[in-house]
Amino acid sequence: MSSQPPFSGPGLVSEYQVSAVPYVTTSTGADMKINFPFITQWITVRATSAPVTVSFTNTGVTTGNSFVLPTSTSIGPLNLRISELFVTGAGANVIAGLTGIDTRSLKLISPTNLATLTSSLAPGAVAYFNYISYLGL
Repeated sequence: MSSQPPFSGPGLVSEYQVSAVPYVTTSTGADMKINFPFITQWITVRATSAPVTVSFTNTGVTTGNSFVLPTSTSIGPLNLRISELFVTGAGANVIAGLTGIDTRSLKLISPTNLATLTSSLAPGAVAYFNYISYLGL
């Protein structure tokens, strides 16, 4: 019988059951892309001085796969395992809880795959493409 330790990937439940490591960042007027050092367990976003648009992909804002937070509002904590976040607009605080899982173990759906997925939808159907899959064991 093998005594190999569990794979430390996005599916390792114990990483989400323990307390997260805190991560805080603030935008002060410019658009920002946050590359988290580890996969998140949860995130909270607050618009401080102006409305902000939040997306999980770099094309999310232009394709409508995003959400807008009015000034002085927040959302979260959202239980999301992500490796990056895109915030457009001035004044946002982002607070996240990090796991110990390497961000390279997540694989985002590429824009090429999005075109294929979109063409297979029924007329009038709504698609949400911010799903994240991970590399197999």
